[in-house]
Amino acid sequence: MKKSLKITLIVLGVLVSVIALDTIQAKVFNNSPILHIREHINKCNKKDYIDKGIIVNHYSCNNEEKTLFKRVKYDCMVCY
Repeated sequence: MKKSLKITLIVLGVLVSVIALDTIQAKVFNNSPILHIREHINKCNKKDYIDKGIIVNHYSCNNEEKTLFKRVKYDCMVCY
């Protein structure tokens, strides 16, 4: 095997491993993923947010936290 192909496969393997470990720790411990972008979901309460990861989203609404896969629909009822 060529050296450049080996390096490419190693780099891709490391990236996939980091993403998989990030997703697993988020789901198992119900935490925010390490690789995320935080989005505040309303202007009523600055404490409510969504941490959007690569495979999972972490919702923090009304002092309740949930980590769900991206395709699962979840709606926070924030302002009453």
